[in-house]
Amino acid sequence: MVSEGRIKVIGNNLISKSEYISNVKEPAKEKIATDLVSVEEELIKGDFKSVRSLSADAIPNEAGIYCIKLREGSTLPSKFGKIREDRIIYIGKASTSLRERLWEEELNHKRAATFFRSIGAMLDYLPPKGSLVGKKNNRNYKFSKEDTDAIKKWMKYSLRVNYIILEQSKIEEFEDSLIRKYMPLVNLDKNPQ
Repeated sequence: MVSEGRIKVIGNNLISKSEYISNVKEPAKEKIATDLVSVEEELIKGDFKSVRSLSADAIPNEAGIYCIKLREGSTLPSKFGKIREDRIIYIGKASTSLRERLWEEELNHKRAATFFRSIGAMLDYLPPKGSLVGKKNNRNYKFSKEDTDAIKKWMKYSLRVNYIILEQSKIEEFEDSLIRKYMPLVNLDKNPQ
């Protein structure tokens, strides 16, 4: 309790209840960016974390956008050319939940996801033979368990991510603007390159 600031030790005496109540600080609230400049500052120039250091509980269950970049020293196959200096390869949106979209879909492939499929394809993985026969949407595929595990392992050691909570009404606009400005390699839609 001392380390949390809930009690103070003064000499050998504890502070009074009224002093304690007046010294208790409100818990920090998650800051929500509201303009493109602050979104860019927090998302693109903010604190990126390695995929292997993340967990579902660490990612908010709120709407927002996320940025994925290659870790320093990591590469993609040479056929994709030189990676930009900022190493950003993808900017995505989570209309309802960053935890569901970023963690469950994009990084862990619990459901088919654009980024995961793209990285898998870039690393030369294919959907299981015959798995797309008769499918109406043959772009919404999953990889075999073995390939999924290999892609996830590569991502854990090769990627860093950052995310921010945003009002739903701003997500589309800010994601579009950032994709146009940074032109991430894996973003095909809205990317001028």
